[in-house]
Amino acid sequence: MNDIKTIIAKNLITLRKKNNLTQNELAEKLNYSDNAISRWEHAEVTPSIETLEQIAKIFGVPLSALIEDNAIKSAEMSDKRQLVNKLAVVLISASLVWFVATALFVTARLLWDYTFWQIYIWSIPIVALVMMPFHHYWGRHIYKYTILTIFVWTLLLAIFLQLYKLSPWMWTVFILGVPVQVTLSIWAFVKPKPPKPRKIRKPTTVDTEANDTTSNKK
Repeated sequence: MNDIKTIIAKNLITLRKKNNLTQNELAEKLNYSDNAISRWEHAEVTPSIETLEQIAKIFGVPLSALIEDNAIKSAEMSDKRQLVNKLAVVLISASLVWFVATALFVTARLLWDYTFWQIYIWSIPIVALVMMPFHHYWGRHIYKYTILTIFVWTLLLAIFLQLYKLSPWMWTVFILGVPVQVTLSIWAFVKPKPPKPRKIRKPTTVDTEANDTTSNKK
């Protein structure tokens, strides 16, 4: 069995590379030097428990993922199972929408002899709305942007197909989607970055000795 230094070093390297961070980038987040990160990853020294907790928060994993052997693989397996469950919920929710649409289509055909084929077009923005709450679970900003884009343009398409016989200018409804899409794009890709926290230099041994000398002279 590997010792704790080797386990922490291996897990730290795996998590850092998985999150596409360099040693220097991780060092900035922790307010350490990249040399300290290198020593941890070479199992020369072990970070303190407080530092390990901070690293776990940065990577969004439990502390056990850093100090236990094979803990990362177990967490990845759990994430895959959760992903399958989330996908199943999304597919079931979308299927219910299409089921209701089909029921309305059949009802309109049987009772009123009306072929309400547009109901399937209306179902697309409704499915997009049903999927919106799952953005919190999927966790990526681009998913929300994609869902909102699909909702806007399919809603306009449904309105056009439902009412296009009323006016030859009904196609102008799509113009409404242009400013909405521009706004969505700005919101998704031109968001201001939050300011970086001020880096506080840790006191070194030299600083401590200098302070002690000053105090003695006083």
